[in-house]
Amino acid sequence: MRLAVWVLIGWWLGVATVWGSVRGQNVGEQIAAPKYFKPPVSTADHSKFEALKKDFKSPQEVTKACLSCHNKAGEQFKKTLHFTWTWRGKDGRLYGKAHVINNY
Repeated sequence: MRLAVWVLIGWWLGVATVWGSVRGQNVGEQIAAPKYFKPPVSTADHSKFEALKKDFKSPQEVTKACLSCHNKAGEQFKKTLHFTWTWRGKDGRLYGKAHVINNY
C-alpha cells in the first residue's frame, strides 16, 4: 500500500512538472489571473453576520460558522471531484479518496 501511495505521489509530481513545462511556467510558480478576469461579486456582506464577528481560534471554528448559514455546503462539497475521484490500477484495485486510509 505504501508503495502505491509513493508511486501515486511521484506520478502527480511528474504530471505537475510536465503540465508546467507545457504551459511555459516553472513548477510552483503562481499563475496570475488574466486581466479580464473579475472575481464574482458576493451577494452578501459577510462582515455584517454575527456568526462571523468573533476571534476564531481554529480553522474548524471558521468552518462551523460558515456552515451555520451555508448549511448544505458540507454535503455538496463531498460530491465534488475533490472527494469522488477514483481509478482502477493495473493490479485491478480501486484507488482514490473513497478507497484509501487517511484520505484527507
